[in-house]
Amino acid sequence: MATLDLVNGRIEAETNKDTVIIDKIIETVRGGRVLDVTGFTDNTIQSGHVILLLDDEYVPQPVDGSIPVGAVAVGILIGSIRTDEASAAIMTRGTVNEVPLKYPITAATKTALGDRIAYVLTP
Repeated sequence: MATLDLVNGRIEAETNKDTVIIDKIIETVRGGRVLDVTGFTDNTIQSGHVILLLDDEYVPQPVDGSIPVGAVAVGILIGSIRTDEASAAIMTRGTVNEVPLKYPITAATKTALGDRIAYVLTP
């Protein structure tokens, strides 16, 4: 199970695009989740990144946009976070602006998320 160290000092992630990426929040995973970031290649997970449930662990989608076998697309990360403090707020229904995303959301992932997430292209 992923854990979060609440004792060490906080290091903030760059959040300047967060309010542009998350256009509208309708529903979330109540209370958020701590992500298992094992194998994630960046030190920051940007707002708008897809969150998966894999083997009872919440994980960020691989940067190549794949969905590992057995994983279920759960939602979208609401605010940018550092991987060393991966406490995530997750949107399960709402709207995402795709233009400023670091890693595009693939067609397969959009299908997996279903109509719970809407996508806009606003520069």
